[in-house]
Amino acid sequence: MFFCILISFIVAILAKIYSFFLLLLILPLFIFLVIRKKGKKYLIASLISLILGICLMYLPHGSSGEKDLIGLCVTRKENYIFLLTIEGKYLVYDDGQTALFSIVKVTGNAEKAMFSHYESGFNFSSYLETQGIFYKLKANKCDLIFDSHYNLDFLKSYSFSYLDDKTYLIVDSLLFSNSLSELKEQNSLQALGLTSAFAVTGFHLSFFLSIMKKLFSKKLKNGYDYLELIVLFTFLFLSSFKYAIRRIFLLKSAALINKKLKTQISSLEVLSLVCLMMLIFEPYSLISSSFYYSFPFLFFLRIIQPRFRNKRSSFFLLLLCFYFPIRILNSPEFYILSPLSQIILLPFSHFIFLLSLPVLVIPQIGYILNPLNNFYLTIIEFAYKKSPYLINGHVSIIIALLLYVFIIVFFILRTYRYLKQAKILACSVIILTIPIFIPDFTSHKEIDFIDVGQGDATLIRYNKTDILIDTGGNINIDLANECLIPYFHSKKMSELDAVIITHLDYDHYGALNDLNNNFLIDKIYYPEDFIKEPDETISIDSISIRNLNHYSEGNDTNKNSGVYYLELDDTKLLIVGDAPKEIENQIITDNPDLDVDIIKLGHHGSNTSSSYKFLKAISPDLAIISCGYNNIYNHPSLETLDTLYRLNIPYRRTDLEGTISIKI
Repeated sequence: MFFCILISFIVAILAKIYSFFLLLLILPLFIFLVIRKKGKKYLIASLISLILGICLMYLPHGSSGEKDLIGLCVTRKENYIFLLTIEGKYLVYDDGQTALFSIVKVTGNAEKAMFSHYESGFNFSSYLETQGIFYKLKANKCDLIFDSHYNLDFLKSYSFSYLDDKTYLIVDSLLFSNSLSELKEQNSLQALGLTSAFAVTGFHLSFFLSIMKKLFSKKLKNGYDYLELIVLFTFLFLSSFKYAIRRIFLLKSAALINKKLKTQISSLEVLSLVCLMMLIFEPYSLISSSFYYSFPFLFFLRIIQPRFRNKRSSFFLLLLCFYFPIRILNSPEFYILSPLSQIILLPFSHFIFLLSLPVLVIPQIGYILNPLNNFYLTIIEFAYKKSPYLINGHVSIIIALLLYVFIIVFFILRTYRYLKQAKILACSVIILTIPIFIPDFTSHKEIDFIDVGQGDATLIRYNKTDILIDTGGNINIDLANECLIPYFHSKKMSELDAVIITHLDYDHYGALNDLNNNFLIDKIYYPEDFIKEPDETISIDSISIRNLNHYSEGNDTNKNSGVYYLELDDTKLLIVGDAPKEIENQIITDNPDLDVDIIKLGHHGSNTSSSYKFLKAISPDLAIISCGYNNIYNHPSLETLDTLYRLNIPYRRTDLEGTISIKI
């Protein structure tokens, strides 16, 4: 019953978030329940669940404008809270004094929850969507109505006093469920699939509970179940009621109630009920990794549990295979040592977790934990750097879902001893997987204006030639390894035929050194390299790039900026760099017939470039503005946007859209 209701509820949520065409997914279940002799009550319950799910998704989600709100603090971070109000849930910036579960009254202006971002990086807006938050509010006034006094800082200051910086972050994640974003080795953990090694999840808690069971289950007998709940509630309290720990606590509680009441509800139904309860209160969590990394696997275990032999090797094989489609869907490269690293290193992380627990009482254990943790991180970093990897590119969600289904059916067949059919399906999985890792030998015709925040990076793919004009640059972010290379890998690119720099402003070339050290680049060109060539034109395979700026000499990097003109079939492209208006005017004076289809506006849409005279003369069909969201320079300027409006030139912005790809 609860399983059918849950499926209907999930379909309702997906239909509202993505498309109501997804309601068609419920038809097979309804048809099955109609055909089934005793399926009438299940059908009615499922239909009611579907309707309630859709209605629930239409509850208020917040709005913009001046606000005067009273709400409950349901999440507490360093400088903001999630405030649950009758109007919906808001991200509210505060002074850090509002404790979790406090009731506050806030006054301020709400606006769409948009934040600075860059390609392949963490998208905070998307994360907030998984929390059901679409608006942010900066509180001008915050009045405390009820103070819960829920604050664990005093415990951290005492317990972590002997931990070094890295171990502090690790233990903070393991015990208090805080982010590892400041950990240098985070990329290594993600690439090898080891993020769960340093987070308080069911992985560590199950191991800890299994030790407890061996020690206390026989002695305490009936009281052991309550001991488990007390332990889980302690972790729930320490983790500020994290989603994953809530799931584990609710599952244990529901199982205990089921046992005490002797209702004999199956474990599948208990899991369905818990999942349904969590989705009712947080429907958008369905699209979060906290949900889809845990619940599908738990449901699968319930299905094969009657015959599944819980051997350690079999379980790890199941674990690795089950998450393989999700891994290749979320990452453009697959590290070959990743499965081996998980089998060897994940169990070892239990010791880090177990040693972290007594730190709460005996801080001096940090003297032991520090070298052990740093040694463990060194091994992980070594495995990451030495591991060869395969580029899988951007995998279609259809392919990932198909793989997902095949793998699930394979393990079901294997579990129930249909070995011949399982072997056939295993071959099918291999056949389906191989093309994912085959290099891309096809021709492309596209221009990608890569979102590098406040900066420029334009990828030109023409036939089998790949050229990058500018690399972007950010002193706080390794754009080469965190943005550009993952993006190239998502395109199944393993090398660049050329990188061309417009000028030596950091936001245009800052990532070049790291990119050159970590990615294969055939040639690198600067504006002065064009001067040496006839007609100031450099040809790279079938692409000819001409620098139109040969006017300025001196130390002004913007005046010396390359202005690159390319003709790709019938598409004429102009990359202006940061060239100012005086350079633009000289260009159209010497090139009166210059005609452009697509222009990447100069200086990120600043009023120092993109003059009315220049844009009118070249009459582009589309203008691209590459800039960072809410940047300190206020790019693009209102003057430039007004010029585009007056000339009726459509434009697109990376700060609003992210990476912009145009087929030619």
